[in-house]
Amino acid sequence: MEKRGLAHVEVIISTVLFIGFVFFAILFFNPLDVEQSVDSSAHYALSGVEREVSSEMLVYSIAVKNEDPQNPFQDPLRIPLENPKGYKVRVEDKKGNKLPATYDYSENKVEITSRGERFFTVKFSDVFVDGDSQGGGTNLNIFQYDISSYAEKEIWAESKMKSLAQEYEEDYNGLRKKLNLPSNVDFAFQFNNPEENVIKGEREAPEDVVVFSLNERNEMALEDGSSGFSELKIKTW
Repeated sequence: MEKRGLAHVEVIISTVLFIGFVFFAILFFNPLDVEQSVDSSAHYALSGVEREVSSEMLVYSIAVKNEDPQNPFQDPLRIPLENPKGYKVRVEDKKGNKLPATYDYSENKVEITSRGERFFTVKFSDVFVDGDSQGGGTNLNIFQYDISSYAEKEIWAESKMKSLAQEYEEDYNGLRKKLNLPSNVDFAFQFNNPEENVIKGEREAPEDVVVFSLNERNEMALEDGSSGFSELKIKTW
């Protein structure tokens, strides 16, 4: 009797252990949990890629005024304008055409070869390249120009997109870690830029896995300094 009772106890213990094993196997290897992890990783990848390619841009709209028609201002126009972060400058006319410009960091003035234009968009960012100083010209005082608007925005930079694509190819695991993605999650990205210019970091996802994707659109600065819009597509699996 004692042996038979002991056998029953062993069977019960074995059954409990087996059920416990199955329960924890389901808990830790549940495909639904894996999918949820990959889904949330898509948001991490999107925010991380955006962070890697973003730059700040400060934008002023300037109108020159109180000009004497008999004694017009001479180029270049030198306009006092704050550039607290020491960014490079790009100036455009009202049609978006680039005008020769540079920034005098010692006097905090933007120097514009206006070509007769009197309305400007002045942009500051680390993605631009300053022009050369022309010397001479007209120093405008605060009564001779208006700042009609000012904005700060985050843009994507084409140069940073290319650097990210290169890093993706050369150090995929390091980039994945930088973006705070789990080691069991893979990702790819693609920027669709103006004039069908595509920049991407790409891997083929296995056919038997669920792929999550997210899209985002934002203003970008091309390498020549001009502006456009780019669409970013992120995939994780």
